[in-house]
Amino acid sequence: MKEQTKNYNLFKVHECNVVYDESNLRKLRASMKARNMLEFKPIVVDRNFHVIDGKHRLKIAKELDIPVWYVQDMQATDEDIILLNTAVRTWKIEDYLEYYIAKGNENYIAFKRFCKKNNLTYRVGLVSLVGNASRSKIYTAWKSGKFDFEKYSVKESEESLKKVNDVIDYIHNKSLGTSKTWVNSVRVRESLINIFTFGDFDYEIFKKKLELNLDKVRHCASLQQSVEMWRAIYNWRNANPI
Repeated sequence: MKEQTKNYNLFKVHECNVVYDESNLRKLRASMKARNMLEFKPIVVDRNFHVIDGKHRLKIAKELDIPVWYVQDMQATDEDIILLNTAVRTWKIEDYLEYYIAKGNENYIAFKRFCKKNNLTYRVGLVSLVGNASRSKIYTAWKSGKFDFEKYSVKESEESLKKVNDVIDYIHNKSLGTSKTWVNSVRVRESLINIFTFGDFDYEIFKKKLELNLDKVRHCASLQQSVEMWRAIYNWRNANPI
């Protein structure tokens, strides 16, 4: 049965679901300002009033000081958070990360520590660790809580990341006043990590080719285009292309 209240303190955001999507909040704020439709889409809470679905709606309702409609499901568990939330929007890497950290999963705790130490976004951190392994299998394991941090070499990952930073610093230093802030993007970092994993890739050769083809470095619209750009630079007059 649906009920309504303005006692926002009645509800608790579950420790497994503390990440908010700012884009989602902006959209909800605009629509709820125009009209409060929460009666037709109530939030779902468990027996202890932990929010299973609707934390964004709750946050904006509190901000706008409007009543919250809710349904209490006495059988709901924290595992239902993933089922309900992914049905509404695609969960991101950080959503799963925080969920499994809250569940005490040491692999995800270690991964977050690794990203913080190296000042990485979670996506770049994950790509740097898994290298050329099957991304689809990795993401499936990530989503199901079966990601095995200890399986990967942190040392190799950090060596690869150092090379990425060296390339980015080199491009910035040689840009001669031309702004290349986009070179710091996640896409560029991820594409460099990708190219480093190609079969016979030689980093020393890549540095020489980059020096001779710096004018070919450009902003690309997609990850694949960025990878192909680095590949073309590496293969230029190269007897052993990749």
